[in-house]
Amino acid sequence: MMALCVAGYLIIKQGMYYRVRFLGTSCLGTMALVIGLMRLTESFRMLDGVGVALLGLGAAALYQLRFAVCDLVLARCRHMPFLYRHLTAKHIKLLKEIVAIIERDKLNCLIGGGVAYDALMTGYLTHMPCDLDLVCLSEDEPAIRSALTRAGFVLKSNRPDQVLAYRKGDIMIDVLIWQTGEKGKIQHLFGVDLLVMPRSLFLDKREVQLNGVNFFIQGARMLACVVPWVSRKRHQTLLKSTSMSFAPIGPVQWRDAQIKVRVTEYNVV
Repeated sequence: MMALCVAGYLIIKQGMYYRVRFLGTSCLGTMALVIGLMRLTESFRMLDGVGVALLGLGAAALYQLRFAVCDLVLARCRHMPFLYRHLTAKHIKLLKEIVAIIERDKLNCLIGGGVAYDALMTGYLTHMPCDLDLVCLSEDEPAIRSALTRAGFVLKSNRPDQVLAYRKGDIMIDVLIWQTGEKGKIQHLFGVDLLVMPRSLFLDKREVQLNGVNFFIQGARMLACVVPWVSRKRHQTLLKSTSMSFAPIGPVQWRDAQIKVRVTEYNVV
């Protein structure tokens, strides 16, 4: 376990904070798990409360590392086809199903997020995504909702620009909805950052392949716009390398709304 913690520390490329958090959580979780097991072993008949608490705490801490551990294993098992297919089977199966639904119903939506970036970067899955991102415009949301419901997904939406789709046994589908604005603009809220860009950038799509599955993702210019909100360092580096034929309009601004948001607007130049 300690060797795995050290390996995870070395492979994580998202900065010192993430490395320290991974290493700290791994060590503390392992210690709590071991001490809890030792206490329960010594006082099995009395069922020591502290031992049970430490065991649960250690298990919970290590469970939080499952995606990082899976990423670490996945990055090192490309030369083992059977293991690689086993680890990615659920994700690729869902991707095939969603791509088939998009083609069958002629939905105006694109695959986004880490799956799209991996397809652009290597052509195969290099991490274990916790969800599958779809990107669409607000006028196409009803058709996408209907298609996902017919496919057995339960939909939940706490925001007007996002729909979460759940189905037992599958990873979550995260539908990111770009709202239609004024003067041919579209916009989406990333936390407190409102990103505004021409609608034409959404229409500029490209076809890619991931593990033998062909699908459409956002074009290079739109992908470059969302770089600040991409979580993985290697994906950020990839998207920053794309050619940018546009520029932000003016400095970052603050706009009053129900919540404070920072507005970044792009335009084609």
